[in-house]
Amino acid sequence: MNLQKPIWLVFVAVIALSAFQVGFKPVKMAKKEMWEAVTPLKVETEQSLLGAKQEPGEVQKHLRDVWDKATDDPQGLSKVEVESDKLVRFDVVAINREQYDQYADQVTKALEQEYGKVNKVESIQTEEKYAAKFGPFALYWPPRPAINLGLDLRGGSRIVLQMMPTTMWTFTSERTPFFAETEAEAKGILLEELATNLKERKFEQVEVEAPNANKLTVSLVTPKPEDVKAADAVVTGLIAAKFPEAEKKKSVSATIDQATAEGVMGVVEGRVNGMGVSEATVQRQGTDRVVVSLPGVEDPAHALKVLGTLAKLEFRYISSKKYEVHEGEDGGLEFTKRDTQQAVSEDEVLASSEYILGGSDLKNNSGVTTGAGGGWVVTFEFKPAAAPTFSNFTRKNIGQFLAIVLDGKIKSAPVIKSHIAGAGIIEGLGSLQEAKDLKNWLNAGALPVPLKVAERTTVSATLGSDTVRSSLHAGLLGVLAVMAFMMLYYRACGALADLALGVYILLSLAVMSSVGVVLTLPGIAGLLLSVGMAVDANVIIFERLKEELRVGRSIGGAVEAGFRRAWTAIFDCNLTTLLACLALGIFGSGAVRGFAVTLGIGVICSFFSAVTVTKIFVHWAAKSRGLTESPLFTRR
Repeated sequence: MNLQKPIWLVFVAVIALSAFQVGFKPVKMAKKEMWEAVTPLKVETEQSLLGAKQEPGEVQKHLRDVWDKATDDPQGLSKVEVESDKLVRFDVVAINREQYDQYADQVTKALEQEYGKVNKVESIQTEEKYAAKFGPFALYWPPRPAINLGLDLRGGSRIVLQMMPTTMWTFTSERTPFFAETEAEAKGILLEELATNLKERKFEQVEVEAPNANKLTVSLVTPKPEDVKAADAVVTGLIAAKFPEAEKKKSVSATIDQATAEGVMGVVEGRVNGMGVSEATVQRQGTDRVVVSLPGVEDPAHALKVLGTLAKLEFRYISSKKYEVHEGEDGGLEFTKRDTQQAVSEDEVLASSEYILGGSDLKNNSGVTTGAGGGWVVTFEFKPAAAPTFSNFTRKNIGQFLAIVLDGKIKSAPVIKSHIAGAGIIEGLGSLQEAKDLKNWLNAGALPVPLKVAERTTVSATLGSDTVRSSLHAGLLGVLAVMAFMMLYYRACGALADLALGVYILLSLAVMSSVGVVLTLPGIAGLLLSVGMAVDANVIIFERLKEELRVGRSIGGAVEAGFRRAWTAIFDCNLTTLLACLALGIFGSGAVRGFAVTLGIGVICSFFSAVTVTKIFVHWAAKSRGLTESPLFTRR
């Protein structure tokens, strides 16, 4: 194969340009401003929009009045939504950018008079400005690497969740029931007492239930297999001491098998998607851990609540003949007995309630809206198989309470006022964020096993940007130092190696962009290490070339022999490094795996650039007599 033909230089140029396009995407379809008839305008205020006692519905009405007075055009506003106590979204109806800007200026000035300083945090979504346009395509400059940055470079939160297996015990007592069937209070006291005793022994996620007077179930977390035996002794002993005639029917331990782990992954991914975090990743680590990366989320407290909540939803029947439900001073629910007007606990009410349907019977299309009397509500709809059950239940129980229970807590208990076909709302939510979280849980589903936070890392956006800047400066200085050394020591051959090194860097960035590599700080270290390996291969080649020239070979013969003799050493070196990367990728995790991936990609690209690109350049140079006869070609 004659590498001295000009066609091979064209081949290298095509490879370099293609890699530059893939890695930086400077040329792409020219996109106009994403203008729509209804365009969002988000405005952040210095003072709270909600005020001291205003309901969200009242605030929305007030903001619409502000819009009408400021713009004198009620038709210019499609919808207004209060997203938080200081953030409001206006859906603006405008025919062009000028009209939109006019509306935005008018309404922000009006808001400033009432709520202090106003900041437009989001308006029309626009693409990057292009430098030149060529028909349907455009050149975007300066180019930016099309690589996703990890948390340590971009900022955000990394949460490692541990799956916690549970064990359930079932006890029966046929001759002496655990409680009288008509005594709901006794049942509630019994269940609460048993749960308290187990929690005092440091057990987690304790649930005690009684489907009927003769059956009792106890479930709790047993992290390790050896914990099951210890927990079994405690639970069995506690029940035997209180109910000597009780018989343990069975105990079932949930293990973290493939199906359970996939179920957890699916629920966590659904909840992450519901949070609206861009470029978030959910990965499985080992057999029983889930790693969640949330770029841009610097406070993981809320994320932990959303991801780790079990979200076991139940719809339960509560008799209005036995209990009354009132709204407490703190916004929660209070319960009293109808006949005695004595206050009773929530646990007692739940103990006497009847299970109707669960969260698994819902479609994943729940939404958030405002209720008729203000306040936030969550809408839900049952699946076709469950809708008849809910419909029949509401038809037969008009005037009774339908309790909506989330993880053992009654969120609301509305009175069934009429027949409901298969959908409904959940009221009694304290804030918009609580409503959004509940909607997310309903759409993603309940976790099959509880989760525990095993590790939590937070990186600020400032630290991330500083890290990127420092890493790029260090990497650029290192690459420039290597290139300067190659030119000074190997002269023209070193300059050709530097050109090949540029092709290698473009190839590495293109491959990482194509396969979706998330670049982290250890990944940058792996990439820079592979730069050294790329130069190392050239050093071996050029030293072999010098040896061949010393024994009197011609330039062409020396180049061919030098590359042939260096091949074995280069191949062995790269192969052993790739094997090390493979081992790190298989047995490592997190930062170690990121280092292995980028180093492996760099090694493969450097191998190609050294044995192909550099060889093409040197063969082309060997064809130029004036260059090869000059002492600037290489030291001999």
